[in-house]
Amino acid sequence: MARVIGYQIMATHQVAHAVDRGFGQATVVWLFAFGAGCMMAGNLLGGWLSDQFGRGSVFALGSIVAIVGIGCLTLLRSPDDWPLLLLYTASGFGFGMRIAQLSAIPADTFSGPHLGAILGVVQAGGGLGGAIGAFLGGWLFDVTGNYRLAFAAAAIAVAGSAVAAWVAAPRKAQETSGAISRLGVLRASLSYVSSPKGRKSCTSHGRSSRDS
Repeated sequence: MARVIGYQIMATHQVAHAVDRGFGQATVVWLFAFGAGCMMAGNLLGGWLSDQFGRGSVFALGSIVAIVGIGCLTLLRSPDDWPLLLLYTASGFGFGMRIAQLSAIPADTFSGPHLGAILGVVQAGGGLGGAIGAFLGGWLFDVTGNYRLAFAAAAIAVAGSAVAAWVAAPRKAQETSGAISRLGVLRASLSYVSSPKGRKSCTSHGRSSRDS
């Protein structure tokens, strides 16, 4: 849920904050379209990286990139700060790396006949987190008159979800990787034994044992 609360705060209120700081609507549209492209690229690369280096590590890296981007948007004061807004939109890459793990981590942790139901609960929690995030960001803005506290809450939610993913993902992923490796070795052994060369070797070994 925390993973979606942080994202939804930003997704719902980022445009309003940029326009409030003096950026033209057309500029904001193009920049956030670039951010969407970065998120898509992050999805693709994050999924591949997680297969190589582990879900938790990639989720944590994406979270760090996302938090840096949130900080850049928080520091935005005027159109002269356009590099900060550009960095924030580029941080969509980090958000994308996180999204790629949202199904992979539960699948690694809870694989089995009930995975579908578990993913349903996870996605329902994400929907609830999205509703909370949108409301929380707006409420904090109404109370404080700015988005600093709302964006801080988003960064905390992103960091909290990274810690949860780090704790949940690595151990199970390593066990799964080890099981897959052992299965590969077993398959290779069976293939060798069933091959003509393997049968000949086994026959020769059996004869040697009887002669001794």
